[in-house]
Amino acid sequence: MEYYSLDIEEIKKILPHRYPFLLIDKVIERIKGQSGLGLKNVTINEPYFKGHFPDSPIVPGVLIIESCAQLLGLVCADENASAARHQFLASVKDFNFKSSVVPGDTMYIEVKVIENSFKLIQGTARVKTRRGLVASGIIVNTNIK
Repeated sequence: MEYYSLDIEEIKKILPHRYPFLLIDKVIERIKGQSGLGLKNVTINEPYFKGHFPDSPIVPGVLIIESCAQLLGLVCADENASAARHQFLASVKDFNFKSSVVPGDTMYIEVKVIENSFKLIQGTARVKTRRGLVASGIIVNTNIK
């Protein structure tokens, strides 16, 4: 088993996403093809807070889900083949939100691979902040363009 982390420059070599849609700042721990723990630091400068919601800003749930899909892609990527560049979010199953993510929070995103076949990568996802569990569910990425 190989454990290692990725900084933002290493993440950018694997994922095609860029600001404002690169939603993983660091991968703290990754067991390639099995699991990962990443983080996203949420600041008041995030562009979506202008409209979601100006008087009570919260991170949109779809972006929390997207951060999980990005981490799943990083866990299963082959850096030499840029495999994550060809992954897309295919579906979300049983995703539940327990509380909000607000400016100043750090989202700790944890994914565990359930299935990794040629076309689909399925994994469980859990997102926590300092206040505890925020969201959890199943993410499915596809390798089909």
